[in-house]
Amino acid sequence: MIKRRRRFKQTTTLEERLLKYTTDLQQQVRTLQPGTVEAAELRKKIRNSEAERSFNALLHEER
Repeated sequence: MIKRRRRFKQTTTLEERLLKYTTDLQQQVRTLQPGTVEAAELRKKIRNSEAERSFNALLHEER
């Protein structure tokens, strides 16, 4: 028997999802004490998601 992948159509764009993810992480960082390991990890995730957003923008820019 062949397994089939579950597929669904995204209702929001990748840019919108990344923006929401970034803002959610920024809100979480504000609730943590500065200098903690958790805050540093969240800041790293924020930098990565911002890099993903800029990379996505480069891929979709009009030439």
